Amino acid sequence: MRLGSALVVGAALACGVATMPSASAQVGSDVGDVGVAVARQVCEQLWLEGVCEAVGHPDPAYRSEEDPSTGPLELRIGAVHEHSGYSDGDPDTRPADYFRAGREGRNEHRDGRDTGVAVDFVLGSEHSDNEKLPVTTAKVCIDLSSVSDGLATLDLEAILPPLRCSNVEHADHYRKWAEALAQAIEATEVDEDGHHVGFTAMRGFEWTNDYYNHLGVYFSRNVVNAKLDGSYLSMDVMWDWLRRPPERGGGADALVVFNHPGGNPALTPFDGDLPHNVLLQELLGGANWDDVAYVPDVDDRVIGIEVNRGDDLAWYVRALTSGWHLGPVAAEDEHERAWSSSEDGKTLVLTRGRSPRDYYHAFHQRRTIALGADLVGGAPGERATFPQLHYWAGAPDRQDPAATPLGGIVDAARTTLRLDLDGLPEGSPVVLVTNAAPEPIALGVVDGSGRLTATHEATAHETEERWWFAVVCPPGTADCGTGESYSAVTAPIWLRPTPIGDEVVDGIPPAGAGAASAASGASAVEAPGPAARGAQPAGEDAAGLAVTAAAHTEAARLPATGGAPLLVLGAVLLVAAGGTWVLRRPA
Repeated sequence: MRLGSALVVGAALACGVATMPSASAQVGSDVGDVGVAVARQVCEQLWLEGVCEAVGHPDPAYRSEEDPSTGPLELRIGAVHEHSGYSDGDPDTRPADYFRAGREGRNEHRDGRDTGVAVDFVLGSEHSDNEKLPVTTAKVCIDLSSVSDGLATLDLEAILPPLRCSNVEHADHYRKWAEALAQAIEATEVDEDGHHVGFTAMRGFEWTNDYYNHLGVYFSRNVVNAKLDGSYLSMDVMWDWLRRPPERGGGADALVVFNHPGGNPALTPFDGDLPHNVLLQELLGGANWDDVAYVPDVDDRVIGIEVNRGDDLAWYVRALTSGWHLGPVAAEDEHERAWSSSEDGKTLVLTRGRSPRDYYHAFHQRRTIALGADLVGGAPGERATFPQLHYWAGAPDRQDPAATPLGGIVDAARTTLRLDLDGLPEGSPVVLVTNAAPEPIALGVVDGSGRLTATHEATAHETEERWWFAVVCPPGTADCGTGESYSAVTAPIWLRPTPIGDEVVDGIPPAGAGAASAASGASAVEAPGPAARGAQPAGEDAAGLAVTAAAHTEAARLPATGGAPLLVLGAVLLVAAGGTWVLRRPA
């Protein structure tokens, strides 16, 4: 079996080399680049001991299970989910360009303006479909408007627009994954002693499954192609990749984000708005990662969901209700040159340091806040400005080791949730969204100085895990927490039930502890009514929990996936595989 597999790899390698132009025809590239790319593609599908190690990717040293720094926790702002000519962005750009935009705070908006602001970090997210192919799949690459003029002037690139996006002469396009890491390292600011002192650039990729929806995969050693890995047949293929060790080509070191939730399944990258997509969902289901069905053993790898606008908030609640432990991520998803823009939302991350390992640990701990564009300030070439939004549980001092930061889990019968907000527009309403109450819990409105400080007493349920996250809305918003207008969304704090007789408060057993209460708790600044609300255990009635009670959530609700006929889904896979060579709708 091992010999047969090795022969498959060898044949694929030989075939790949033989079918490419000679090295002399590829300025800056050689046959070795092509051969390694082909061998890596085979090894992504079938890891062969003693064979694939030779073409495996080196460890980027991102992973950190413990907090690598000891400084105070600070909010840092960054741009997440960027694209370049390495996938379907501007054909004349590379990851180095969006890293530079984030570091210097300069960009090129499509209307000619510079909307850039300098940020603390940037996470790239190139589509992995053409990661090993020397071609860009941007919109301009199949723009047919130039064909008539090209015929008149016998301009071959105008007659065949995809030729303008061919990169067969550029060696880096055969090893984009490795090059993206090298460019990230080059862009990161490190002093002479090796300390990270400023901007940090990090690599990721977008797993582009048009049927189940896309995933942002960050910090991983390896990369996988959804058009070739068989995952159009089942999400289990991707979950299995996350279970596999990185030393064997897997993604067990990756941190994953659900990208742009919503919509129906598609067969290709560009047919998502056609009537048959609705029919696919009705007959087969499965859109949006099997309707964000919880997969317990990869919960540790799946750490976020994009919350940018509209019903993203409802999807966030649905995923939490399913059981996922997620923090919100605001994504730019930029496909032109307006990276690190003051006109796009940003992600705030609570870290102790600036190294890639610090960011890995913070994302892994779900210490994130999705910040809307309305709260991002700053002029081109200057540092981005943003409000200070602090949310934690337990000790009054958020820097106290006994405090639990946002994204954390408290194992106690009850705890005090604390908010300290500064720099917000006057009149902004602030609420807590929770599965412990049927409606958002009002905490008050921001005062004339831009501040709001509030607390809420949270109580565990006897058997179900509860969660609370904060939402800040624009001034005058009447349906904050249930509507589609919001300015900032924090990661939750979870409260796990404690056994009867083992009650603890903020992790400290009190004298005479008794059974845990099922009451939802009370806020120090809210009206008396919500304090007396009865609890609604998580999972009993998802439609009645917080935001999921809203009408827009019901409208977005999708049926769960059943056993899909393999013949139909096989056709899906075949059609989708062709998408590697054609235009992808910006995602």
